Order: sequence, then structure tokens, then C-alpha cells
Amino acid sequence: MTEKEILRREFQIKRKALSGSERKTAQEAVFRRLIQLPAFQSAQSVLLFVSYGSEVDTHQLISYSLSEGKRVLVPFCEPGKDEMAAVQIRAMDELVLGKHGILAPKEKKQAENSSIDFILTPGLAFDLEGYRLGYGRGYYDRFFGSVSERAVRVGVGFDFQLVPRLPHDPLDLPVHGIVTDRRIIFPNETGSGTETGEFLTNF
Repeated sequence: MTEKEILRREFQIKRKALSGSERKTAQEAVFRRLIQLPAFQSAQSVLLFVSYGSEVDTHQLISYSLSEGKRVLVPFCEPGKDEMAAVQIRAMDELVLGKHGILAPKEKKQAENSSIDFILTPGLAFDLEGYRLGYGRGYYDRFFGSVSERAVRVGVGFDFQLVPRLPHDPLDLPVHGIVTDRRIIFPNETGSGTETGEFLTNF
């Protein structure tokens, strides 16, 4: 197994080991931090992944974004293809159970990627330079190259998913910031690995 494969297995085990109460408390803290991010508040068009399994819940954020009048897009991957598309939804009931029990949009009409202002990015782990350990298929790295430079990429996870350094390849693109239940970090804004938003740590 490669170093990345070993780390993927390790973080999947850790994430699944969270108790229900720990998960609920942490997810509420992540939600509060996300909705207070200036990049999220100012975004008109947001791409939000639909959480599955042991991932940090994003359903609450999707509902909130719809209620705030934001243009909400969710990712969709056509079976057998290596590309990820952004599909707009206007209500939570436009998501239906798809392959492997993952919620996916009913309509598959691709939106214009250049309009996206904010991208919520999943991952098994993130590091202080913004690099992420994904699921190994490269969907998000390729997608990042198709959006406007103004689009803010934010990774989200539980605090134990944030580590000092992860192995990364030349084609891996970092996120601009990471939000956990305990920290908000935007490495390139104030220096590599510098934490910002410390006023939120008591939420």
C-alpha cells in the first residue's frame, strides 16, 4: 500500500469511530463557523458537496444556503466518467438516493462553473498548507481547474483530520482554507500554517 492509501484507511477508521454525541457537537460547531466565513457570506453561487456516511454533515448548510437565497450547486459524477459536474438545486427534495445510497440531484443539467464563488470541499484529511487527502479519484483537483480564480475553495472536516503535513503530488491543488470544529485556517492569507478566526474557538 502507498502512503496515501495507508492514511486513507487510518482516517476513515478514526472518522467512523466518533460517537453520536461527539459527531453532533462537532458538526454544529463546523456549521456555525462556515456560515460566519466572509467568503461564504459574500458568495452568491456556492458548490456544496452532499455529505455521506461518516463525513461532516452538510445537509444543514445546504438547507441554510437555499433559505438565504444563494444559488446552490451540488457535485455530480456521471458513471464511467472521470469528470465532476456542478448541478443546481432549488430545494432539498431535488436530491434523491442514487448509487451506493448517496444523495444526488434528480436533474442532471450542468451549471456554468465560471459562476461559482465558493466550493466546499470534502476530504479524509487536510494539512496546514491546504493540501487534502481525497478519496483517490482526483475529481476535485480536476474540477478546481475549471472554475474562476475568484472561487474560494474551503475544506471541511473534524479537527483530528487536520494534520501538519500530508504527502502530495504536483497535480494536487490545495484548498484556500480549512474549517474544523475547533479551527479556521487560511494558510496563504497570513503565512503558511497560520490560524485565523481565533475568535470562533469558543463556539
